[in-house]
Amino acid sequence: MQLEQVIDFLTIRWYIPLIFLACLIYTIIMYIMVRKKSSNYAKKHPDAAKVYLTGKGIGVMTEAVLIHAVDGASTHTFVDGMKSGIYLLAGTHTVDVEYKYTRAGVIHKTVTTTTGVVKKKLTVVANMSYMLRYDRKNNEFIFEEI
Repeated sequence: MQLEQVIDFLTIRWYIPLIFLACLIYTIIMYIMVRKKSSNYAKKHPDAAKVYLTGKGIGVMTEAVLIHAVDGASTHTFVDGMKSGIYLLAGTHTVDVEYKYTRAGVIHKTVTTTTGVVKKKLTVVANMSYMLRYDRKNNEFIFEEI
């Protein structure tokens, strides 16, 4: 009877490292796939402009600018170190953008404020880099060249 208990204990003890390992492998594979997709788009369109999106998280407080669509189609994203963004070809584009801000609450654990999806026109020049951020004081999106 004791041998069966030992085997059960060892079997259960291996579940946690296996789950952790599976999550780690999944994360690495997804990261590689996103980088490869981004690299392929950059090779096809070397003159595409980069639009960096702001986002940060400090403890419970997080804020992010999210792009849902560009001209009604899906986006082409990239990751540059710890920064991320989208590729845009030269010209004027209509972007569906949203800002989300989450903070610690008093009654609830967190409180999330969002602008909802807003259509914004962005004009970009080839081979340039831009920043799309949200100014909470003035409640407006700011698009600027960097």
